[in-house]
This record gives sequence, C-alpha cells and structure tokens, in this order.
Amino acid sequence: MKIDPYAWLLTVPLTIAMVQIWFLPREHAIKRLWHSMQEAESDVWCRLHGGTWRPDPGRLPGAAWINTAMVYHGVLAVFAATSLASFASFLDVLPG
Repeated sequence: MKIDPYAWLLTVPLTIAMVQIWFLPREHAIKRLWHSMQEAESDVWCRLHGGTWRPDPGRLPGAAWINTAMVYHGVLAVFAATSLASFASFLDVLPG
C-alpha cells in the first residue's frame, strides 16, 4: 500500500470542517440542510417500499441499529486516521 505524503493537506481541513459542523447549533443553515436531506432520504425509502414502511429520519434502512451519527463518526475516524498516516509519511516516519 502506498501512502500519499501530501494527502494530509486535504484531509486535515476536511476533518476539522466535519468536527465544526457537528458542533453547530440546530438552527444553523448547514444543520437544517443536513436534517432536510435526512428527511428526504427517508421519504425516498418510504416510496421505494410502496408507502408501507416509514423509517425514522437519521436511521439507515435494513439495519435498525445503525444511525447516521454512527456513520458520521466512522467517517470522521477514517479521515483522522488517514490524516495521521499521511502526515507520518510526510515526516518519513511511515514508508511512503
């Protein structure tokens, strides 16, 4: 596996932006957009199932134990790990 030593220049700002979005107040435009996208997704799943199944916004279909916060934190953890690996490769601590 090859680690790009300059990928951290992109992944670090994205990780910081994701953390900042998480702490935004519920009334903020970006948070309202996120929640409206979740509601639109649940509407689509309802239509795909013929209107008989209505998932809760924020829940993923097919796996009731997974919610969007778990996916969000998983993506955040992957971004942080890849940022650290890329920066370590940049410093020649990890082979690139």
